[in-house]
Amino acid sequence: MRYQLRALIPRLSRESKPGKMRPPMASRSSTGVGIRRITILVGFAVSALFLLLAGWRIDWTGVWAAYAHARWWPFVPLAMGCYILGHVIRGVRCRVLVRNDARISTLTASNIVVVGYAVNNLLPARLGEFARAGMLAERTGMPFAQSLTITFLERLLDGIVMVGLLVVAPLIIPVHGWVLQSVRVAVPVFGAALFVVLLCAVAPYQVVALCSRLTAGIPSVHDRLVRLVSQITQGLSSLRSLRSVASVLALSVMVWLAEAGLFLFILPCFNLAASYPQSVVVMAATNLGILVPSSPGFIGPFHYFCMRALGTFGVAEATAFSYAVAVHLAFYAPVTLWGVVAMAWYGVELGTVAAMQRAGRSLAELPSGAHPMRLITPLVRTSHEPRPTRLMRAVCEALLPAEGPSGSREAIVDRVSAFVAGQTEALPGLLRWALRVGLTGFAALTFLRYGRPFPSLSLERRRKIVASWAWGRLGLARQLFRALRSTALLAWYEDPDVVAAQNDPGHVLGGPDV
Repeated sequence: MRYQLRALIPRLSRESKPGKMRPPMASRSSTGVGIRRITILVGFAVSALFLLLAGWRIDWTGVWAAYAHARWWPFVPLAMGCYILGHVIRGVRCRVLVRNDARISTLTASNIVVVGYAVNNLLPARLGEFARAGMLAERTGMPFAQSLTITFLERLLDGIVMVGLLVVAPLIIPVHGWVLQSVRVAVPVFGAALFVVLLCAVAPYQVVALCSRLTAGIPSVHDRLVRLVSQITQGLSSLRSLRSVASVLALSVMVWLAEAGLFLFILPCFNLAASYPQSVVVMAATNLGILVPSSPGFIGPFHYFCMRALGTFGVAEATAFSYAVAVHLAFYAPVTLWGVVAMAWYGVELGTVAAMQRAGRSLAELPSGAHPMRLITPLVRTSHEPRPTRLMRAVCEALLPAEGPSGSREAIVDRVSAFVAGQTEALPGLLRWALRVGLTGFAALTFLRYGRPFPSLSLERRRKIVASWAWGRLGLARQLFRALRSTALLAWYEDPDVVAAQNDPGHVLGGPDV
């Protein structure tokens, strides 16, 4: 039961100023169509340019000879298998990145990832990133900006891993030429992006507050910017835990080590030595090169950078070009087919949800005389409900008021315990570790004194024990229960059943006993 910040701010009605009219809808639509057409034309122009560069002065007789003597079995199926394995690992990484806000299966996460890649293969200008973010938002209920932030974070992690592999590669095999020069360009770019991401992840409230102060005098910009920045910082919440950071980095490395198998198994097809370090270098250099916008499927840039990277190891241009075409087909076919099937599978539900969103955009009319209200950041109840331990539930129950809704008290205690467990899991690693150590010591001392585990004691006995710790003379004991007590009481008085009981004139809720 974790919530995002929700703020409803009264807005005084303002009359439209003369001379400031919004452009007609037709004009805005035509402008958008024009931009999309220009983007598509630029993408195809870039692809044509790189295809020209790749095919310039190539011995086409050598290309046909390379294909005539190529051995496809069993190397192409193995290459495709490695590439598919990389996407499954990407799905696991996506689950880790969203687990603070949603719970999705590995299959669903992998389908979301593959849909993005398939759309990139079918549409220009990397529009698949937006399709991927939209599907992630629909599957999890997260805002689109937050989903797009997670997609950007995955791309940033991929870039950092590729740069890291190119930095380590010269320690194993000789690497020279433009590949090393690309590393010198990529390091400051990805380093600056990583700094901004870590700043938003580690200090989200300060970043939101800074944006709020900078735009305080412009209400329309202020509300939109605060909403956007809040969703962006929430999308980076997985980076606030050292364990999550380690998991995400490890999975990112595994993704690209698996994808290097695609480049590795195509080498023997053209009677080239199957060198894994060489495959890693070619893969990393190629993927850094296709960051430029191009036509669907990265046709042109992929072939150019792949053949040039392989050429730095002394491979003839005709063979290198043949290799690049084979690798491109080996990754293009399976992921596009998988993505099309996934889009067909989810298509009806996606369309239904989009229609529901359009139908529900307008708010119900407010009572007459009330100030118009404006939603800054939507309240989202996520699907990830942490399961508290037996000890945590027993402690929370002892901290809650004695009186309350009798019929639903057990369910309220379960929800409160889940909320407290979720908030403690969101703590920084050191504080979370200290809390666990403190609760373990509390449980051990209780067992030594009473001969029974704390959850097995009666509720009255547990209340007295918790009170002796929470209000006792030992400062560390008071600090241990201070955060737990405040969080549990917050969840208690915000629970819908408790709120309903408070609004009932015939029902009186007791205050906290500890």
